[in-house]
Amino acid sequence: MGQYIKYAAKACVALGAALAVVGTAVLPDSAGGASVTVQEWVSIGTALLAALGVYAVPNGAPPADGDHEL
Repeated sequence: MGQYIKYAAKACVALGAALAVVGTAVLPDSAGGASVTVQEWVSIGTALLAALGVYAVPNGAPPADGDHEL
């Protein structure tokens, strides 16, 4: 059950990022006004994929010597 909650939380974060871009796209001051333009749809998709991509890449194991600096 714990794994499911982690994936559900990641999906919520990705969806939240896309919805934030949708929120800015439908503002009257945006490029298309209250309608969403093609460029804004691309931005929405990019935000969604970027948020999913951040969570898709697993973290590596920490160095054995304990030195976490590069």
